[in-house]
Amino acid sequence: MIVHEIISEGIKVDEQMQVAAIIDNLPNSWKEFQKGLHHKQSEMSIVNLMGRLQIEEEARKQDKMNEAFANNTHANRANNHQGNGNANGNYAEAAVEWVCHGNGVIDVLT
Repeated sequence: MIVHEIISEGIKVDEQMQVAAIIDNLPNSWKEFQKGLHHKQSEMSIVNLMGRLQIEEEARKQDKMNEAFANNTHANRANNHQGNGNANGNYAEAAVEWVCHGNGVIDVLT
């Protein structure tokens, strides 16, 4: 990274400039999050930014897990109801209860 090269040469780089550089180099999939950070970057340290990035990354992982779980549950419901309909083709929906723990573990209760 260019900032690392500049620092290794003994040139001091303002922390706010480093924060701005990190925010500007976030991937395209982070655009909405990036916009919010731009408004707060003047009051943010690198440590604070790293914390926010870690929280956002964990939230995105959790969202993907929840989405995958929901898709899997929907597919399982469809498979479980094949051939079990009444004469009108109506199917009873099975309720699924689950608990998602902060460490990424999901327990299915029913």
